[in-house]
Amino acid sequence: MNQQPQWKRDGAKKKARKTPQNARRKRKQINHWRSVLKKQ
Repeated sequence: MNQQPQWKRDGAKKKARKTPQNARRKRKQINHWRSVLKKQ
């Protein structure tokens, strides 16, 4: 295993955790608006 400084590893973890949540939120918003438009 390659040794990395602790802060680098933490930053990578945070970034990896952050992006899926944002994508999920965007997908939720899109689905929400689709259903709203369908109802009208």
